[in-house]
Amino acid sequence: MGYPPSAPPPTLPAGCVAVVGQQYCAPYPVDLTVRKKALSLSEGDIVVTDVNGALVLKLLKTQLEVFLASNTSENVCDFKVKGSFFERSCTICVGESNTIIAQMKRKYTVTNVLMGRDTFGVTVYPNNDYAFVVALVMIMDEINRDMMGDDDI
Repeated sequence: MGYPPSAPPPTLPAGCVAVVGQQYCAPYPVDLTVRKKALSLSEGDIVVTDVNGALVLKLLKTQLEVFLASNTSENVCDFKVKGSFFERSCTICVGESNTIIAQMKRKYTVTNVLMGRDTFGVTVYPNNDYAFVVALVMIMDEINRDMMGDDDI
């Protein structure tokens, strides 16, 4: 999408904070395409590309392996989201390590069940980017919904 050439790009708000890293912040609109492969050997890849088709992020199902754009070799993922699809819970680790940066668990309460709401408890450990963690949790939840045929958002 973007802006027409005659319109200047908007300026970044004062105090704008980089979530993942400054290299992912641009002073102009960035259009991305998120594509999910319906049936593949890895049970459905999610690929994020820019308008030129260049890979920006790649997410894999079951165990989401998150590769940042700077990780062009893709030998080791930058983050791994390990989750239980049925319990709707997950743990986010740094790369292939067991270093946990956050955990998410679905909160089951009578009110939530009766009202058809999903509520999650997310614990983000110190010095970790909680906005990035929330984005990963939402991606994991959407994949869970797709797998269980519960995509009513």
